[in-house]
Amino acid sequence: MGEHIQEAINAARQLIEARSKRIEEINRNWADYANQTTLATNEGEEALQDAYFAEKKEREVPANDSSETEPETYTVVSGDTLGRIANSYDDVSVEDIVQANSSLDSADEIGVGDILIIPNVIPMITEVYYNPTNIVTLGSDTYIVVKGFALQGKEATIQVFEKSPFLLMEAEDTPLTFLEYGSLDPEGDDLINENQTEFKVQFNDQGEAIVKIQLRPKKEDPDTVYLEWQEKFIPKEPEEGMTLPPPTQEEIQIIEPEQPLTFGNGTPGEYVLSPTNQSANFPLPGAKPSLPPIIDFLWLKVEVAGDNGTYERRFPEERGEYFSLEVNKRAPWMEIAIREAKKARGIVEGIEPMYTMAKNYLRFVGNPFEPTSSRNGPWCAAFMNWCMEESGYNYALSASSLAPIHENFDKNFKQIEVPIYGCIVVYANISQWRGHTGFLFGMATNGDYILLGGNQDNSIKLAPYGESIGSKRLYGFYVPADYELGFNDQLTDNDRNIDISRIHTEWGIIPSEDKQEVE
Repeated sequence: MGEHIQEAINAARQLIEARSKRIEEINRNWADYANQTTLATNEGEEALQDAYFAEKKEREVPANDSSETEPETYTVVSGDTLGRIANSYDDVSVEDIVQANSSLDSADEIGVGDILIIPNVIPMITEVYYNPTNIVTLGSDTYIVVKGFALQGKEATIQVFEKSPFLLMEAEDTPLTFLEYGSLDPEGDDLINENQTEFKVQFNDQGEAIVKIQLRPKKEDPDTVYLEWQEKFIPKEPEEGMTLPPPTQEEIQIIEPEQPLTFGNGTPGEYVLSPTNQSANFPLPGAKPSLPPIIDFLWLKVEVAGDNGTYERRFPEERGEYFSLEVNKRAPWMEIAIREAKKARGIVEGIEPMYTMAKNYLRFVGNPFEPTSSRNGPWCAAFMNWCMEESGYNYALSASSLAPIHENFDKNFKQIEVPIYGCIVVYANISQWRGHTGFLFGMATNGDYILLGGNQDNSIKLAPYGESIGSKRLYGFYVPADYELGFNDQLTDNDRNIDISRIHTEWGIIPSEDKQEVE
């Protein structure tokens, strides 16, 4: 069954990519679309164009509309230095001049009368944009973007519905309950802890209405509603001897695989708990066979009162398409670790906010020392255990990086033979009982392990490690004892050839040479 399910998922991803490209094409010229007028009346033509879930991202774009021009030339005079010459031009550095002049091997090789090429450097700014996604995760933060024509300043009312009753098990016209943020700040702590079935937001000057939400109901004590929602996404193993019918067209909905879905050895109706798409690294020792993922299908209802009438549309349901709501079962603590890395921004442990964050990790495990103490304050294991506790899995109240292998905590963790995404990687010098630990984020091109960990370069960031770190040798791979291994835990192609610099930039992590300047 596994290979056919994978074909179905691949087909669904292709549909998602095609739709995302269509949306991105509109986005590139949206300012013109949003203010379009009719030739007959020269009046704004009000309309709702699209609505979708999105991720907030950043990119570098030219600061103005000027196109690149021919480079200038400069004749060196007595007393000139490359630094002085570069400072006389906007956004031109010494490195830019050296690279533009092949005759220069260094900044010291200029003489009076030399003619230098001054490159035309277009100033860049950071632009925020919202990248469409058709797949969202229960409990995570996301954005809803609505595109409209000639609706600037008008208020959109947005609701989220299920294709068929699943989470609510009520009438199909009942909207889901989620939480709203007070701003669009990606790191904001302004979550409004009140259940909402609709979100009201104004269209901006670019013709967009954007709201940030969290895909879960209000946190309660006990949080029974959210736990019930989570449990509905857990696949139930069939009883021994039980057979299941093949999925209906209604069940697979937008998924259209190249080959019909079948079960087990291809006999319709037979359900076999043994995947057929195992990689060379699998099966994992102790791993359970993968069951088909449970997906809920959503659509957005948008209403807005314009000057010329009231408009209502259903996206993308009116086109026979739907958004997918899933649960993240792949090392849930990694989302927490990444969130902390973004918050720290690569700032070192002696400077805020990293100082207070690292101190809190140490206090969590009962360590009274300062994070800046080189002997008693290393906090890589404290960070690891804090993330585990936050995600609801087994942890150890210990600041020792060797806690997973210590006899006092061996019931909290279990060793695995094959590294998986998010596993705990332990390096150890047993003779000195010292080491290092971090979460496996992926693999480098040269085969090094890319760890996301605390106290890496005195902050929370990615770093490559080989089979040893000085006197510390790779000891093993571990996961919490209560974490059930699944086939989706294996490293995929997306987890290999990791570009640390690119990911750090996406996370807003400050380069090492600059972080000391941040106070």
